Amino acid sequence: MFCRICGTKIPDDSRFCTKCGTAVILSIETPEPQQHIQQAKPSATIHTNAPTMNIKKVYKRNHTSSAFMNFITNRARLLSLNGRRFFSHWYLFSVRSTRAEFWPFFIILLTINQIIALFLYEAKDDIVMICFLMFLAVILCVASYNLLVRRLHDIGKGHLWAIVYTVCNWIANHSMLPGQNAIGGVIPSLIMVYVLYLTVKPSVGSNKYGDPYPETVKESNENEEVG
Repeated sequence: MFCRICGTKIPDDSRFCTKCGTAVILSIETPEPQQHIQQAKPSATIHTNAPTMNIKKVYKRNHTSSAFMNFITNRARLLSLNGRRFFSHWYLFSVRSTRAEFWPFFIILLTINQIIALFLYEAKDDIVMICFLMFLAVILCVASYNLLVRRLHDIGKGHLWAIVYTVCNWIANHSMLPGQNAIGGVIPSLIMVYVLYLTVKPSVGSNKYGDPYPETVKESNENEEVG
């Protein structure tokens, strides 16, 4: 190494010139490998983000599919449970019935009754067919009445509402026969609609007709909040 002022040769580890005493200035250069490392960081970040986005998409798709399957499974389980309740209680009116049990089977029973009424109208002279259809109609009417009473019990109502519905139903159907005044069935029909409106209300808590079903506990709390 040489002095930058006088040009005298001095040792490499000297801090001052041995002849003129000028301080030696050492130049420090930044190594190039660090620049390569800094330039490589953005590309590394890009590569690590891509798998993360794919994982989020896969998780979201799997979560949606799992939620849909859970919904279908719960609906099927609830339908099976209500079906077993209906067929084991169809002849009883002293217990309770949930909304999920009442409405599907009540609509089915009404539809079958209408079909039987059409067959009765066609089978005018066939005594055997008439007796068989009447037997089925009586069984379905009993099942419908008991189902309505059980549903009314679940919201804290008694037999009286079911009797009112049955009488109004008979009056409304009779007013639709040929030669009868159809206007006379308007008020009974409105009363029937009101009784069915009562069955839409949530289940109540424990009452004299028994305890609510486990899946209707949330409905019981909702009904208490509504008042």
